[in-house]
Amino acid sequence: MATRRRRPPQKRRVKRPVRAAAKPQSLALVVRDPQQLMAAVQPQNSTQLAITGEPTIAVAALGTLRLTSKQKSALRAKVDDAEVEWKPARRREDGAPPPPPEIPYLPHASYRDRFDAAFGVGLWATAPQGVPREKDGVVYALWGLVIGGAVRYYAWGEQAYHPNNRQMTYGDAIEGTRSNAITRIGKELGIGRDLSRRRYTA
Repeated sequence: MATRRRRPPQKRRVKRPVRAAAKPQSLALVVRDPQQLMAAVQPQNSTQLAITGEPTIAVAALGTLRLTSKQKSALRAKVDDAEVEWKPARRREDGAPPPPPEIPYLPHASYRDRFDAAFGVGLWATAPQGVPREKDGVVYALWGLVIGGAVRYYAWGEQAYHPNNRQMTYGDAIEGTRSNAITRIGKELGIGRDLSRRRYTA
């Protein structure tokens, strides 16, 4: 009579506890605003905390923008003389030598054109980072340049505002802060850099 072989005992499988996915870490820059020019900015997610209770700005995407050679060429295209506009210089009251009577500058429309050429029409935007504030006849607002769904650059924009001026509403002043911020951000990307190296004669 054949004997039956016994099966070896099977090992019991122990269920291991499922580990929760690690939350992505983000960086935040604390902006000190003693004059209260900027309203508090709501953090983009719950992992960003304003430890000091002051406004915070996400900086995780700053310094990570990679440009192609074509985009760099579009941003740093040489400024044509027809684009240049002139504004009077501020007077000095400290006894220093007077500045040139007019200063060349590149209007905000030229900066927008270069953004369109580099990133595409509708593929970049400026987003307000808080509520604009008015102080001593000047409206201040913080703006962020959004590329690829993330804020890549920040800049303060400012615009003189006089309530008695019927030619400019408060909304016009806010729009002026946007244009001013675009020019400041554009300088960081190299727009109009060759203009600062030129020498003009009266």
